[in-house]
Amino acid sequence: ANSAGQRNELDDGDVQEAIDAALAVGDFQSDNPAHHGTPEQRADAWQTGFQSGDPATCNSYLEA
Repeated sequence: ANSAGQRNELDDGDVQEAIDAALAVGDFQSDNPAHHGTPEQRADAWQTGFQSGDPATCNSYLEA
């Protein structure tokens, strides 16, 4: 998404749509091995990756 944004390939509302999608999913069962974060954590991770353009910035969301 970052590189598409840099190339002006995103339509108005695309970023908000992605954030809304992240907020619409997620779970609160952090003890479940399939846990993928709360909706807020997922939205934050998406924004972090989008703003930086570097997927490695999301490593802070992985458990050590």
